Amino acid sequence: MSATPTALPWVRTRLEHLLSGQVAAVISDLEGVAEASTTSATARAQLLRTAGYYRRNAPFMRYDAYLAAGWPIGTGVIEGACGHLVKDRMEQAGMRWTKVGAQAVLDPRAVRLKGEWDAYWDFHRRRAYKRRYGSAPPALVPVDLHVLLAPAA
Repeated sequence: MSATPTALPWVRTRLEHLLSGQVAAVISDLEGVAEASTTSATARAQLLRTAGYYRRNAPFMRYDAYLAAGWPIGTGVIEGACGHLVKDRMEQAGMRWTKVGAQAVLDPRAVRLKGEWDAYWDFHRRRAYKRRYGSAPPALVPVDLHVLLAPAA
């Protein structure tokens, strides 16, 4: 399919089909255009390669369900998160990391960025107690350190 005035609407329609969960219809359309007598050998190969890619990945192309669940379907969000979580921390001036060392820094960073720091430490304390004493810890009463450390009035 060459760059003609009808190309943009054709592509837009296939995109709408993909986003609405109609991957099989897009595969069928691509194969239909590939088999047309007016399609060049180069275009035919590209169309069939694209149709094959869609066929292999159709189980993962449930964009309608992903969008309904509010999930991102592009890579931008993931790349941004990687940059924020990993690159901003690991690529500061003069830093060199082993895989083990980098993972040791990134795990707690991910916990903190997800807002689960307190839950993580609660889990960590309970696990350490059980390891030391062989039983689950007694119910812990939450303590507000700001109240304990505040100067007496």
